[in-house]
Amino acid sequence: MGEGERALVFFAGTYSHAIRKVPLTEAGEAVLMELELIEPHLFPGPHPRGPDRLALAVAAAAREATP
Repeated sequence: MGEGERALVFFAGTYSHAIRKVPLTEAGEAVLMELELIEPHLFPGPHPRGPDRLALAVAAAAREATP
């Protein structure tokens, strides 16, 4: 079976953290883990500073978008 999904997460163009998920059942069968149609899950929890980095990036983008 493959190595699963690896995701590198960047906030405002700056690397924040990475995650790896392996989609297997107890019998070693592949499974659908998620289906992202509108928004990605950014996994801010696994890294201690992930939530803060996400909040700062969102706040900075909101400030830039405000006329």
